Amino acid sequence: ARLAGQIAGIVDLFEQVDVHKEGAISWEQVSSHLIETGMSADEAYSLDNIKSYEPSTVPDKSKHESPVDKLIYLDKLDSLACISTNLRSFSLYDPQRCTVQSTFSGHRGSVVDCCYVESLGQIASSAADMTVSFWDPTTEHFRGKVSAKEVQTSLE
Repeated sequence: ARLAGQIAGIVDLFEQVDVHKEGAISWEQVSSHLIETGMSADEAYSLDNIKSYEPSTVPDKSKHESPVDKLIYLDKLDSLACISTNLRSFSLYDPQRCTVQSTFSGHRGSVVDCCYVESLGQIASSAADMTVSFWDPTTEHFRGKVSAKEVQTSLE
């Protein structure tokens, strides 16, 4: 049913773009159509519905060893993963208090990315050492690693 809905959506989009009923459309026609419909979008895409973010009132009093490269919110853990420049570890923060909950160390290269793998109940982290490591989020114990042929810059 989901696939049928997606196919119906694609057919509908094709028919909207193919205004001369030629049976073929170009990428230029598709992109022009998307731009035009985006510019005349209804309420669902209005400026009032765009999320806005405010600076946190909770200060980060942590002493970081190096500049922060990336912050990743791990929804299932309600934690903020902090990845810093040239560090072989990453930390999880309590997002409400901005305090370190735990630190995961063990890579032989700088940590590049991380995510929570719900099916395993573990955190996966990738690093410049061309590995993806797995960690128990509760005990902070290393669970294993997988080697890759290149650095995995995105785990999502």
